[in-house]
Amino acid sequence: MVDYDSAKEFWEDKILPWEESRYSAIGGLSPLSWTVRRRLFKAVGMVRERMDKDSRILELACGSGHFAGHLRGACSSYFGIDIASKAIEEARVRVPESTFQFAAGDVLESPWPAADLTIFLGLTDWLNPPELNRLFQKITSPEILFSYTEAGTLNPYRLYRKLMDSPEEHRFDHAKMYSSPFILGLISDFGFKADTVVAPTVANPGGLIWAVRASAEQSAGR
Repeated sequence: MVDYDSAKEFWEDKILPWEESRYSAIGGLSPLSWTVRRRLFKAVGMVRERMDKDSRILELACGSGHFAGHLRGACSSYFGIDIASKAIEEARVRVPESTFQFAAGDVLESPWPAADLTIFLGLTDWLNPPELNRLFQKITSPEILFSYTEAGTLNPYRLYRKLMDSPEEHRFDHAKMYSSPFILGLISDFGFKADTVVAPTVANPGGLIWAVRASAEQSAGR
Protein backbone atom coordinates (compact mmCIF):
# COMPACT_ATOMS: atom_id res chain seq x y z
CA MET A 1 0.00 0.00 0.00
CA VAL A 2 1.33 3.44 -0.99
CA ASP A 3 1.91 5.84 1.89
CA TYR A 4 0.56 9.20 0.72
CA ASP A 5 1.62 12.47 2.30
CA SER A 6 -1.57 14.42 1.66
CA ALA A 7 -5.17 14.10 0.55
CA LYS A 8 -4.33 15.87 -2.69
CA GLU A 9 -1.57 13.38 -3.52
CA PHE A 10 -3.92 10.51 -2.64
CA TRP A 11 -6.74 11.68 -4.90
CA GLU A 12 -4.51 12.75 -7.77
CA ASP A 13 -3.44 9.10 -7.92
CA LYS A 14 -6.76 7.44 -7.13
CA ILE A 15 -9.71 9.37 -8.53
CA LEU A 16 -9.50 8.63 -12.27
CA PRO A 17 -8.88 4.87 -11.90
CA TRP A 18 -11.62 4.73 -9.26
CA GLU A 19 -14.11 6.46 -11.55
CA GLU A 20 -13.23 4.13 -14.43
CA SER A 21 -13.84 1.10 -12.25
CA ARG A 22 -17.17 2.43 -10.94
CA TYR A 23 -18.75 4.33 -13.82
CA SER A 24 -17.65 2.48 -16.95
CA ALA A 25 -20.14 0.08 -18.53
CA ILE A 26 -17.92 -2.93 -17.81
CA GLY A 27 -16.47 -1.88 -14.47
CA GLY A 28 -19.92 -0.96 -13.21
CA LEU A 29 -20.99 -4.60 -13.33
CA SER A 30 -18.78 -5.58 -10.40
CA PRO A 31 -20.33 -6.05 -6.94
CA LEU A 32 -18.35 -3.08 -5.61
CA SER A 33 -19.50 -0.76 -8.39
CA TRP A 34 -23.18 -1.21 -9.14
CA THR A 35 -24.32 0.65 -6.02
CA VAL A 36 -22.18 3.68 -6.97
CA ARG A 37 -23.64 3.78 -10.49
CA ARG A 38 -27.13 3.38 -9.07
CA ARG A 39 -26.50 6.27 -6.68
CA LEU A 40 -25.31 8.49 -9.52
CA PHE A 41 -28.33 7.90 -11.72
CA LYS A 42 -30.74 8.16 -8.79
CA ALA A 43 -29.21 11.50 -7.83
CA VAL A 44 -29.36 12.80 -11.41
CA GLY A 45 -33.04 11.86 -11.58
CA MET A 46 -33.75 13.67 -8.31
CA VAL A 47 -32.06 16.86 -9.52
CA ARG A 48 -34.02 16.84 -12.77
CA GLU A 49 -37.25 16.15 -10.90
CA ARG A 50 -36.89 18.67 -8.07
CA MET A 51 -34.91 21.58 -9.53
CA ASP A 52 -35.90 23.89 -12.36
CA LYS A 53 -33.73 24.91 -15.29
CA ASP A 54 -32.92 28.28 -13.71
CA SER A 55 -31.18 26.62 -10.76
CA ARG A 56 -27.54 27.19 -9.85
CA ILE A 57 -25.82 23.97 -8.87
CA LEU A 58 -22.65 23.51 -6.84
CA GLU A 59 -20.94 20.12 -6.72
CA LEU A 60 -18.25 19.42 -4.13
CA ALA A 61 -15.68 16.72 -4.92
CA CYS A 62 -16.97 16.63 -8.50
CA GLY A 63 -14.24 14.34 -9.86
CA SER A 64 -13.96 14.34 -13.65
CA GLY A 65 -17.50 15.57 -14.24
CA HIS A 66 -19.57 12.38 -14.51
CA PHE A 67 -22.46 13.95 -12.60
CA ALA A 68 -22.10 17.27 -14.40
CA GLY A 69 -22.33 15.55 -17.77
CA HIS A 70 -25.84 14.37 -16.91
CA LEU A 71 -27.02 17.84 -15.92
CA ARG A 72 -26.91 19.47 -19.34
CA GLY A 73 -30.16 21.36 -19.80
CA ALA A 74 -31.13 20.85 -16.16
CA CYS A 75 -29.65 24.04 -14.66
CA SER A 76 -28.67 27.60 -15.56
CA SER A 77 -25.17 27.26 -14.13
CA TYR A 78 -22.97 24.61 -12.58
CA PHE A 79 -19.76 24.92 -10.58
CA GLY A 80 -17.71 21.86 -9.63
CA ILE A 81 -14.68 21.73 -7.36
CA ASP A 82 -12.30 18.87 -6.66
CA ILE A 83 -8.95 18.53 -4.95
CA ALA A 84 -7.50 16.52 -7.86
CA SER A 85 -6.34 18.78 -10.68
CA LYS A 86 -6.14 15.80 -13.06
CA ALA A 87 -9.85 15.17 -12.54
CA ILE A 88 -10.67 18.83 -13.15
CA GLU A 89 -8.77 18.77 -16.44
CA GLU A 90 -10.83 15.74 -17.51
CA ALA A 91 -14.06 17.44 -16.40
CA ARG A 92 -13.39 20.47 -18.58
CA VAL A 93 -12.99 18.17 -21.57
CA ARG A 94 -16.02 16.07 -20.68
CA VAL A 95 -18.32 19.08 -20.19
CA PRO A 96 -16.94 22.03 -22.21
CA GLU A 97 -20.12 24.14 -22.16
CA SER A 98 -19.56 27.68 -20.84
CA THR A 99 -22.31 27.34 -18.23
CA PHE A 100 -20.31 24.54 -16.58
CA GLN A 101 -17.23 25.65 -14.67
CA PHE A 102 -14.68 23.57 -12.78
CA ALA A 103 -11.94 24.48 -10.32
CA ALA A 104 -9.21 22.57 -8.52
CA GLY A 105 -9.12 23.13 -4.78
CA ASP A 106 -9.82 21.82 -1.30
CA VAL A 107 -13.57 22.11 -0.70
CA LEU A 108 -12.99 23.07 2.94
CA GLU A 109 -10.56 25.87 2.10
CA SER A 110 -11.58 27.22 -1.32
CA PRO A 111 -14.39 29.76 -1.84
CA TRP A 112 -17.63 28.61 -3.44
CA PRO A 113 -20.11 30.56 -5.58
CA ALA A 114 -23.70 30.99 -4.43
CA ALA A 115 -25.96 28.07 -5.36
CA ASP A 116 -29.52 26.85 -5.06
CA LEU A 117 -28.44 23.24 -4.59
CA THR A 118 -25.20 21.82 -3.22
CA ILE A 119 -24.34 18.24 -4.17
CA PHE A 120 -21.64 15.98 -2.71
CA LEU A 121 -21.60 12.27 -3.49
CA GLY A 122 -18.85 10.31 -1.77
CA LEU A 123 -17.27 13.29 -0.01
CA THR A 124 -18.83 12.50 3.38
CA ASP A 125 -16.96 9.19 3.46
CA TRP A 126 -13.61 10.98 3.50
CA LEU A 127 -14.28 13.67 6.12
CA ASN A 128 -14.00 13.25 9.88
CA PRO A 129 -16.66 14.76 12.19
CA PRO A 130 -14.92 18.14 12.69
CA GLU A 131 -14.46 18.42 8.93
CA LEU A 132 -18.11 17.57 8.35
CA ASN A 133 -19.07 20.38 10.69
CA ARG A 134 -16.83 22.78 8.77
CA LEU A 135 -18.41 21.63 5.53
CA PHE A 136 -21.98 22.25 6.69
CA GLN A 137 -20.99 25.61 8.15
CA LYS A 138 -19.86 26.69 4.67
CA ILE A 139 -23.02 25.59 2.88
CA THR A 140 -25.36 28.49 2.13
CA SER A 141 -27.65 26.90 -0.46
CA PRO A 142 -31.26 26.24 0.61
CA GLU A 143 -31.09 22.62 -0.58
CA ILE A 144 -28.48 19.87 -0.49
CA LEU A 145 -28.17 16.37 -1.96
CA PHE A 146 -25.49 14.12 -0.53
CA SER A 147 -24.50 10.54 0.23
CA TYR A 148 -23.00 8.77 3.21
CA THR A 149 -22.03 5.20 4.06
CA GLU A 150 -23.41 3.12 6.91
CA ALA A 151 -22.21 -0.49 7.20
CA GLY A 152 -22.85 -2.70 10.21
CA THR A 153 -20.18 -4.79 11.89
CA LEU A 154 -20.98 -7.85 9.78
CA ASN A 155 -21.43 -5.95 6.52
CA PRO A 156 -18.95 -7.17 3.82
CA TYR A 157 -18.28 -3.58 2.83
CA ARG A 158 -16.76 -2.87 6.25
CA LEU A 159 -14.28 -5.72 5.73
CA TYR A 160 -13.47 -4.40 2.25
CA ARG A 161 -12.72 -0.95 3.62
CA LYS A 162 -10.56 -2.41 6.39
CA LEU A 163 -8.47 -4.19 3.78
CA MET A 164 -8.24 -1.23 1.42
CA ASP A 165 -7.73 1.75 3.73
CA SER A 166 -5.05 3.07 6.01
CA PRO A 167 -5.32 1.40 9.44
CA GLU A 168 -5.31 4.85 11.07
CA GLU A 169 -8.94 5.98 11.17
CA HIS A 170 -8.14 9.68 11.47
CA ARG A 171 -6.12 9.75 8.24
CA PHE A 172 -7.33 11.25 4.96
CA ASP A 173 -6.92 7.88 3.19
CA HIS A 174 -9.21 6.00 5.57
CA ALA A 175 -12.89 6.04 4.57
CA LYS A 176 -15.35 6.93 7.32
CA MET A 177 -18.74 5.41 8.01
CA TYR A 178 -21.54 7.20 9.83
CA SER A 179 -24.80 5.98 11.31
CA SER A 180 -28.07 7.32 9.94
CA PRO A 181 -29.01 8.87 13.33
CA PHE A 182 -25.69 10.75 13.36
CA ILE A 183 -26.17 12.09 9.83
CA LEU A 184 -29.80 13.07 10.41
CA GLY A 185 -28.86 14.75 13.67
CA LEU A 186 -26.03 16.65 12.00
CA ILE A 187 -28.14 18.13 9.24
CA SER A 188 -30.88 18.97 11.73
CA ASP A 189 -28.33 20.87 13.82
CA PHE A 190 -27.56 22.97 10.75
CA GLY A 191 -31.20 23.77 10.08
CA PHE A 192 -32.07 21.24 7.40
CA LYS A 193 -35.04 18.91 7.15
CA ALA A 194 -34.07 15.57 5.60
CA ASP A 195 -35.73 13.39 3.02
CA THR A 196 -34.00 9.99 2.99
CA VAL A 197 -34.12 9.12 -0.70
CA VAL A 198 -32.14 5.87 -0.28
CA ALA A 199 -31.65 4.27 3.12
CA PRO A 200 -28.52 2.13 3.69
CA THR A 201 -29.01 -1.65 3.61
CA VAL A 202 -26.75 -4.69 3.86
CA ALA A 203 -26.73 -5.01 0.06
CA ASN A 204 -26.23 -1.29 -0.47
CA PRO A 205 -24.53 0.54 2.43
CA GLY A 206 -24.77 3.89 0.67
CA GLY A 207 -27.42 6.32 1.87
CA LEU A 208 -28.69 9.26 -0.18
CA ILE A 209 -30.34 12.30 1.38
CA TRP A 210 -32.06 15.36 -0.03
CA ALA A 211 -32.37 18.08 2.58
CA VAL A 212 -34.07 21.46 2.57
CA ARG A 213 -33.17 24.30 4.89
CA ALA A 214 -36.11 24.87 7.23
CA SER A 215 -36.32 28.59 6.44
CA ALA A 216 -36.43 27.86 2.69
CA GLU A 217 -39.13 25.23 3.20
CA GLN A 218 -41.29 27.68 5.13
CA SER A 219 -40.88 30.49 2.59
CA ALA A 220 -41.84 28.11 -0.22
CA GLY A 221 -44.91 27.02 1.69
CA ARG A 222 -43.95 23.37 1.66
